[in-house]
Amino acid sequence: MHLGLTPLISQPSELRTIKSLFGDYHGPQEFLTQVKVQQLITSFSSMLWPNTNGLLIDVALVQTIDEKLDEIRREGGIIPDVVDPSEYNVFFFSARRTLPTWWLTPEVEVSIQPVNFRFNGQPAGRVRPIYLGTRLTPWRGGGTSIVVTTQHEIGPNGFNYFAVAFQLDGRSRPEGRLQLFVGGSPGGGLHVSPNVGALRDGFALGVRMAFGA
Repeated sequence: MHLGLTPLISQPSELRTIKSLFGDYHGPQEFLTQVKVQQLITSFSSMLWPNTNGLLIDVALVQTIDEKLDEIRREGGIIPDVVDPSEYNVFFFSARRTLPTWWLTPEVEVSIQPVNFRFNGQPAGRVRPIYLGTRLTPWRGGGTSIVVTTQHEIGPNGFNYFAVAFQLDGRSRPEGRLQLFVGGSPGGGLHVSPNVGALRDGFALGVRMAFGA
């Protein structure tokens, strides 16, 4: 939090001096941990907030983050390496159709993703090239409705998700601002998808709220 007060530490050299003293400290480890946390917070705060002269401290944010990650690795900490996921790098063709005059007011969405790629040029393979989503409304009342939805991806590590939602306050938004839902996906895996984000197999029960301009 920035309160507009003059910081006790205002120069990168002061932060480096404090960091250099960590190796010679032989006191309680709890106190050392608190100092390290405050030193890290000050490092980031110095890059995000101006000092009393209205000038930003000349420290690159990305460089500071990289140095902190290297420090954690040297101390034996585990930093997961995020590989460029080909699931999100796709060319796709999609179509959506709503049939309001049909029984159950069906909505169908089909997406075909024929090509996956990686920005580093490595082979990506095919990842669930076909997506199918459906939405049925078996009951609709004054501002409320019951909606049945399904989501399917066909291909390696594919999934099938089924859900029923009771939607409230559907006058201002077609899908309802408040949604009580129960759903599930057979299996025990985790699926990453450009269509649904991420989906973990299993049973789900919860409440959703929808907002929009």
